Amino acid sequence: IFMTRTITIKGVGKLSLKPDQVVVSLTLNATDKNYDKTMDTAAKHLEQLRGALVGIGFTKDDLKTTNFNVNTEYESERDKNGNYKRIFIGYSVTHQLKLEFDFDSQRLSRTLGAIAGCIAEPELNVQFTVKDKKSVNAALLENACVNAKAKAGILAKASGVTLGDLISTIGASCICFPKLSMIWRTIA
Repeated sequence: IFMTRTITIKGVGKLSLKPDQVVVSLTLNATDKNYDKTMDTAAKHLEQLRGALVGIGFTKDDLKTTNFNVNTEYESERDKNGNYKRIFIGYSVTHQLKLEFDFDSQRLSRTLGAIAGCIAEPELNVQFTVKDKKSVNAALLENACVNAKAKAGILAKASGVTLGDLISTIGASCICFPKLSMIWRTIA
């Protein structure tokens, strides 16, 4: 009986890059007992935020909505008999937005300053990333393949066999930490 001998290896791709893009994620919140007033406040907050950003060189279309929700808010309160009941607080608007631009520390500083001056006091998160995610992912997968092949060569040599053809790959990739399983045929 002839059995195919194989080596299965996991390769890991690593890559270090300087970020070339900034993504500022913002959340605006407004709450009021009156629905129309809540929506007016939310619209004013957005208008003021957009105005602040246009004032430092962005266009009004640079700020993109990523999520918009309107919910009802309640509070639990005990009545005179000790039973809890829900009390209507009002309507709550949550507006999530993002602003992307090429990395420039001075522009980022101006942007954060403009946002800080807004009456809406938005919550924010700043991410530093790369624009060309496809190329980065391709380079990471290539590095994972090179890593796996080097490991397979070491194991084949230590086992006294020759590394044959690549039989298959099983890839699970993520831009931050790609892994690749590879199976090689060994020749005794």
